[in-house]
Formats: sequence, structure tokens, C-alpha cells
Amino acid sequence: MIIPFLDNIDVKDKRVFLRLDFDHLFEKNFNRGKMERFRIAEPTLRYLINANAKVIIAPSFTPGNKKNKTEYSIEPYARHICDLYKCNVYLTEKTVGSLPIKLSQDMEPGSILFLENLFNIEAEKNAENDFAEQLSKLADIYVNEAFSLSNSALASNTEIVDFFEKEMIFAGLNFEHEITNSEKLKAAENFILCINNDNDMTGSLAAAEDLIERIDHILLFGELSSIYYVIKNEIENHGYSKNIINKFKKVIKSAEVRNIQINHVVDYYAEEENSQPRLVKNEIINNKQGYIDIGDETGKIFSDALAESNLVFWLGNLPNNKERDLVFGSAKIIDTIKMNELYVIGAETDDFNSDAKNQLEDGFFKFQTSCYNTFVNSVTSEGLPVIEKLEAKLR
Repeated sequence: MIIPFLDNIDVKDKRVFLRLDFDHLFEKNFNRGKMERFRIAEPTLRYLINANAKVIIAPSFTPGNKKNKTEYSIEPYARHICDLYKCNVYLTEKTVGSLPIKLSQDMEPGSILFLENLFNIEAEKNAENDFAEQLSKLADIYVNEAFSLSNSALASNTEIVDFFEKEMIFAGLNFEHEITNSEKLKAAENFILCINNDNDMTGSLAAAEDLIERIDHILLFGELSSIYYVIKNEIENHGYSKNIINKFKKVIKSAEVRNIQINHVVDYYAEEENSQPRLVKNEIINNKQGYIDIGDETGKIFSDALAESNLVFWLGNLPNNKERDLVFGSAKIIDTIKMNELYVIGAETDDFNSDAKNQLEDGFFKFQTSCYNTFVNSVTSEGLPVIEKLEAKLR
């Protein structure tokens, strides 16, 4: 990988064009809504502000309600960041032209200029060269921190690099992690796939299908574990969509043809509100009621499987609920990861208790599932237009 990373340059007093992807708009009070990609960008943004750069943020997000044009506005993000970083934040309704150029020149170091949402700009979506050139005039340095958009050719992520000297083109801190881990997975002959991702079962199954040639074991948690149980036992009244069932059957068939073993949850502890945990065996998991952790038998089965590998691709959360302090079978998994020094790509570490998280920080990469389809494309033959363009420019 030849793309230089952000920590290799002095950005003091320099204008930095920072390309971000903020996914769906949050609620006005900022307490709700999808914020994964803001959290992804946060270390890079903090780095630039602390280094006294002039940060020009070029964001995009899909509005929650496309009929309401006010939901395209970047203003709520700007207000939140102003409060979060205690720095000056400037807004401009113009994305290109003399006004944003003047603001970028006059702004104080350590402050932020927000361009408006790029999502609805046709020149951006059509990757128009003239629009990319106008964007480039806002800054001295280009930083891409929108790995999730790397599968799309846009003016601000492919065409714009033509207008910066190659010494002034960098990847953000999270972009670096994404690339490092994609190369790690790409180089692996085989690995274990763990799925505990009820928020995007369809995407998880698509990832399994795309990577099936190099998976040597699949471990299922949550609702996908229940669906596997439904399929294997030919249960009819299950309530799951035909789409999910059919997609999963396809993955199961592909796994069986390749002799890939699939394990699902055979026992788990369920604690409903104001009750003691109870052990449940060989039943469909219902994550929507109470709190769940896998049981000791499942913990041993999964841990034995993990011990046979040195690389794990994990979609979703580790099965450990810190709020209710439920750590049963998942404790065996944590111990296996620690003892065998497994390299885990994809685990969300937010659910660890603080001690476990501190112990595992070096071994875990907090991979955001909101863009793992892009990640999967980066390790398959499909490739990513942005990576290809950046490497061609910098080679």
C-alpha cells in the first residue's frame, strides 16, 4: 500500500480538505440516529484541530426524509462539533466559488469550515472534473477519511486528487486501519467468520457469500443463529422473511459444498428485567426481550473453533453485555482470543467492560459494520475505484 497516512505531515496553518461520510442524518438533539461514521472520523478530526490545521470538511449523508429539504443541511453536525471541540466553526451555503475560498483563507488555525452536504449535487455524483477542480481550490492538502465511499467514483474522492501534488495527498487515521486490515484479510488463505449482527443480517450474509472461498468455519450468534436453527429443523411458523431464509440457504449450501462447518448457539443465558438469568437450550433466541449471553456449552464449541485459527473476521458485537454484567460462555471466547493472540478484524469493542477492553485494545480493530460491504469489496476481485485512483496517482 503506497497511500501515505495523515500522521506523516505537519499540517499547522495549512488548509486541509477533509472528505467525510456521515451516513443518515441524526435527530436534532443529536441523541439519536446513525452516528457510526461520525465516530469513525472523530480521531482524524481531533488530530487536525489539535495540530492547528484549517479544516475544510466536505461531508455527505443521505437525508432521513428526502422530501424534507431542510434535512439535507449540515448545520446540526456543525453545532454539535462546535460544542464538542470548543473551536470556531464556519458554515457556507456555497460548496465552491469565491465565498468558500475566502473563508478557507481567512479562518483561524484549529477551526473548521463546513461545506454543505454533497449528497444532492449532481456534479459530485457524476464525478465532474470541473467541480473537482473547484473543490481543490479550497485547500493545500487533501485527506480522504471516507473509506465507506471508496466503491463510488465521485468528484470529491477520485477526480479531486488530480489537482493536488502527490506529496499533499493523504489517508485519514481510520482509512489507514481499514486498509491495513483489508490487506491482512486479503493475504489470509483462510479464516473464521463470526456473525453477531442483527442490525444487518442481509449484509452479513452477502459478506459470507462473497468471501466463502476462504472461510474455513462460520460461527453464528443472535438471530442468524435462530434462523439457522429454523432452516436445519425445517420449522415453518418462524416469522422470518423469505428473503433472509433464501439468502441464508444459499450460504449454507455453499458452505456444505466446501465442507465448511457452521456452528450456532445451542445454549444461552436469558435475563428478563428484574429476574435472575436462566439457562435456555436448543430454542430460538429472542434478543428483543431481556439480556442475552451465550451459555457455557456454546462458549466451549466456539472457543475450540477459534483456537484452530489465527485470524477472525467478526461482524457485529462480541456477546458480552456490560450493562447487566452477563459474562458466561463469552468469557471463554475472550480467554481464547487472549491466550492464542488471535488477530480479530471487525469486532465492536464498545460492549467490553473497561478492564477487558484495555487488555484487548492492541489486538482488536473496531471495524464499523456500516461500511463492511466496501471492506469486503476491497478484499475481493471487485476492487475499489478510490483506492485504484489514489495508488495510480501516487505511484
